[in-house]
Amino acid sequence: MVESVLDALVIVLVSICANLVSEGISWFFVYRTDSFKQSKVRLDELNKRLEKEEATLVGLEKRKVQEKKIERYNEDIKNATSQLNGSRFKVNIGISLLLMIVYRLISFQYYGKAVATLPFEPIPYLRGMTHRGLEGENFRECSFAFIYAMCTMALKGTMQKALGHAAPRNTYDYMKNMEKDSMLSRKY
Repeated sequence: MVESVLDALVIVLVSICANLVSEGISWFFVYRTDSFKQSKVRLDELNKRLEKEEATLVGLEKRKVQEKKIERYNEDIKNATSQLNGSRFKVNIGISLLLMIVYRLISFQYYGKAVATLPFEPIPYLRGMTHRGLEGENFRECSFAFIYAMCTMALKGTMQKALGHAAPRNTYDYMKNMEKDSMLSRKY
């Protein structure tokens, strides 16, 4: 029991360290560069202008002009967002490789070993993830792969937000709207 708790803690700590290293790499190659800072400032400025324009009440005769301005701001935000994402693309590939290497290194130590016991039996859909690489039919046993994957996913966004590297809030709203628009265009 104590050994499995220690194993789970080691996996969580390795995941934390891997995420910190990945954020350090991102900061070194992306977030500290002047081009990224300028792009982020431009995106923040565009988001503020869009919010201001959307909050402005106009009469019916000026509604078309306002809609064109809003559409132009949305297009500018789209371009600025893609520029920000493009600057992180190569680094994100490197970070993905780093996290896969860390996963592989951990798997040498913990593959086939139950590192935690779940307080419930997972639904059949999740059993493949929680019981990956484990022998036997006790589906309450949890493998290192599930703990590592959950920690990495949970910590990535949290660390980005805590370190101030997360994208501006309106960018996410814009991406959601862009996804809705693309889904609507596919229907027709």
